[in-house]
Amino acid sequence: GPFDMLTRGWVPVGPTERRLYAVGHHQLIALGGEQKRLPASVIRQVAAERAAALAAAQGFPVGRKQQRELRLRVADELRARALVRRRVTHAWLDHEHGWLVVDAAGSGRAEEVVETLRETLGQFAATGADTARSARVAMGSWLAAGAASRPFTIDDDLELQATDGSRATIRHTRHPVDAAQARRHL
Repeated sequence: GPFDMLTRGWVPVGPTERRLYAVGHHQLIALGGEQKRLPASVIRQVAAERAAALAAAQGFPVGRKQQRELRLRVADELRARALVRRRVTHAWLDHEHGWLVVDAAGSGRAEEVVETLRETLGQFAATGADTARSARVAMGSWLAAGAASRPFTIDDDLELQATDGSRATIRHTRHPVDAAQARRHL
């Protein structure tokens, strides 16, 4: 509804209106979500303006309880006009091999998909893949060696992020990656 701060549900997979795209034992689904953004600073600002007007009208300052009620009322009024952030997370189900692959950068969004599948189906057993090396370590070693293991390739787009908390980032787009240069950055 217009007053919900967070909503999520299954959305059409592609240009068609189908919420499930199936080919053989494979299925593609998409979980959509909308999150309303209502900054606390905006609520405080509008509430302060209204509190000043109310204090002038009643002749004495607004109390804590009145201020709290005013902030709640302002938040309810502004919620319908809040900015909406939409996102879609795709997932692929392979029934033949028992795989669920979620197109997400982090485990939080993948867990949202699994949780919504559980709510939709009543039950859904899923465990994370346990790998010998993390994706970050594997791709870093591919760059250092100058070659990726099959079926992957090193193309001409690259993003390197610092791991020391400085959030430094290097991006190469449509630029061939030189193994020596990549090793220096790593």
